Parts: sequence; structure tokens; C-alpha cells
Amino acid sequence: DGRRFGYVAVSGRSYAIVDGKKGKSYYSIEHFQFSPDGKHFAYIAETGIEAITGAGKSAGNLNAVKPTARDNESEREEDTSEPTAQTVILDGKESRMYRDISLLKFSPNGQHLVYKANPLPDAAHTTLADDEHQSSTIVLDGVERQFDFNVVNIEFSADGRKIAYQIANESKIQIFINGQTGKAYDEIGWMKFSPDGRHFCYLAREGEKWYVVVDQDAGKAYTKVFGTPAFTDTLNYIALRDGKLYSVTNQLD
Repeated sequence: DGRRFGYVAVSGRSYAIVDGKKGKSYYSIEHFQFSPDGKHFAYIAETGIEAITGAGKSAGNLNAVKPTARDNESEREEDTSEPTAQTVILDGKESRMYRDISLLKFSPNGQHLVYKANPLPDAAHTTLADDEHQSSTIVLDGVERQFDFNVVNIEFSADGRKIAYQIANESKIQIFINGQTGKAYDEIGWMKFSPDGRHFCYLAREGEKWYVVVDQDAGKAYTKVFGTPAFTDTLNYIALRDGKLYSVTNQLD
């Protein structure tokens, strides 16, 4: 709505300035964003091990944490051997520390925040607590949930009550929603919920054929599907097959 203003500044270290107030400095800051309703802000910050081991808290086996390059060249030269960790800053407050964080995203109504986190190794192990290519830790509103697959994309319904996960399984891609995993495809393009959140659709490729999948049911095969479909009480899109263009309408109920 244009009522708030925020940005990331770099002067040796990085810090966020929101509504004129300067936040804590970090090695680097990425994915700064406001919630769609403008009430909240969040970003991913990278810090050193002193933030993990401070206040008498054990960082576990920090030798298993790989160093991460700095944005600032002088820091890169000075600190390349130092392990780092990442945290999510939500409205100025830090989450727990993780090895790395990705897929940071607010729900469309601004009431929920989700991200994927790769945990730091625990004190009893010399390797990471989870294999990031075989499992995922998803943090929703500060609560961790473990998945036995690699999450590569996340989509909220408009009201934030439902979440769909795009997951990678070897060379295939699938959708996990409502506790069920859909068919494995070679590629998945856009994915979206209907405005009321009752239906979920995505674009999927199997071999050279493209399909629009609605509620895990694939439609007809096409050579190409153009753009992102329009949702009303129907799903509408343009597709190409055998050199002919089709205007396709899917009745959702």
C-alpha cells in the first residue's frame, strides 16, 4: 500500500532499515520483503558462530558447518575459514540459527510465514542433522515440521490455510498437498490455488507433452500451454496441440 519503506544497506556489514529504523548488522542479508498486507517484514540474515555460541549456548559440531562467502570483499579475505549460520528476521526478531535458509515466503493474507531450513549439525554428530537432498525441515509460523523429501517450492492458498509443496525425487518432480503426493513428472511449471482455496492446479511436463493438472487429475496432453491460467469459477487457458490453438475451460465444481 506504499505506507511503509524498507531497504538493505551495506557498509562493511549489512543491515536493514525499515521505516527509518536501523536493524542489527549481519555479514549479509537477502530476500528482504514485506508481507502483502504491509504489517510485517522478514529477511534472511547470515551471521558468524559467535551468535550461535553466545549466551552459553552450544553450537554443536560447528566444524561440520561449511564457510560461506561474504558479500563484502574485505570480509571475504579475512573470514573465509569461519563457519556461518543463517537466521530469519521477522519484524526485528531472530529465529533460531540454521545452516542455511531458503524459500522464505509470506502467505497472501500476510498472516503466515514459511521457509525451508537446513539444521545445524547437533553436538553428537559430525555430519548434518538432515540430508538436505533427501529430507526437508519446513518452518511455518516458527514451528518446525520434518518431511522425508526435498522441498523445492512452496505455494499458499489465498487465506493461508492450505500449502502445496513442490518436491524433487531424484530426476522427477511431484506435488505434495493435503497429505498426499501426486504423480511424478519431468518438470512442473506454475502452480496456484483457486481464489477460494478449494482447488489446486499446476502445469506439468511428461516427456514432450504438457498437462494442466487440477486437484491431482491431469487433463489432455498438449504441445504447449501458454501463460498462467485465469481462475474464476472455471479454469481457463490457451494451449497448442498438433499445430492448432485451443481455448480450454475446466469446470471446477
